[in-house]
Amino acid sequence: MVVKDKENMEKVRPLARKAIHPAVLRWFETQKRGSVLDAPAGFGHLSLRLREMGYEVIAGEIEPQKFAVPDIECIFTDLNRAIQTQDNSFDYICCIEGLENMSDPYQAVKYYINHFQICLFVTAPDVINLTRRRLL
Repeated sequence: MVVKDKENMEKVRPLARKAIHPAVLRWFETQKRGSVLDAPAGFGHLSLRLREMGYEVIAGEIEPQKFAVPDIECIFTDLNRAIQTQDNSFDYICCIEGLENMSDPYQAVKYYINHFQICLFVTAPDVINLTRRRLL
């Protein structure tokens, strides 16, 4: 995958904590290739890496205009609402550091499980960590 211009390439960086994406990618290395909804996708770093690994990726973002990878489809996705796709249309939903932005994360996880019947991989930031407290 070649990002079309240098400006976009600089935007394609992880928004999650430094160790998160490598851990998620290691997990995905061991899984059967399939379709992934990466939401929230941010600038597209994880979406790009998953596609390079052979996954079919659709990015979901509440602000799709900030998604910087031109060759991956990015759909508007508000994780507090139903996702506008067919049930079971993804093998995986990858929600990295997204739960803390949801008004009812328990309802969101229940929705994913009931409507997609998929493998769900979720992380949330550790805001108790002392190194993160300084940023709050």
